[in-house]
Amino acid sequence: SGRPQNRASMANIGVLSLMVVVDGERIEVSVHAGTSALELKSYLAAHSGLKVDNAELLYGSFVHRGKKLDDGSSLSGAGVRNRDKLMISHLPGVKDSLVAIDAIRSETDAYAARLRDGNIVHHEELTRQMLKLDSIDISDLHEGPREVVRQLRKAELARIEAMEQA
Repeated sequence: SGRPQNRASMANIGVLSLMVVVDGERIEVSVHAGTSALELKSYLAAHSGLKVDNAELLYGSFVHRGKKLDDGSSLSGAGVRNRDKLMISHLPGVKDSLVAIDAIRSETDAYAARLRDGNIVHHEELTRQMLKLDSIDISDLHEGPREVVRQLRKAELARIEAMEQA
């Protein structure tokens, strides 16, 4: 970008400093931008003692919209940037919750497109979206993942509420 870089940052070009949260435990790592998600999991398993081999790696500003990194994808290729936060979860409910939120978000995107095109979206349709979000069960999740799902639901609810007022 257009910012000047000092020698230390220039020497680290291609290196990502990341905060990884594994079931609530925070681990700081520095890895090459070309590192794959699977390689990062292996590194964490070897250096942290945590069992992460079958975990799913989710990234972003905490979970960045629940986007999942495939094991073979490079971190930089998947859009992970320096100082991003990543989350590893062993809990299948997290994946299920994120998939459900993503599906609801896609449906809501379609309603938003209808509104932009000047079409009517009935209040009941948007209420149905809110009920779907409320029905996502997070009771079995640990506090860290539960908070992530809670924040994602809250953001989507706010978006739907804004559409209702448009």
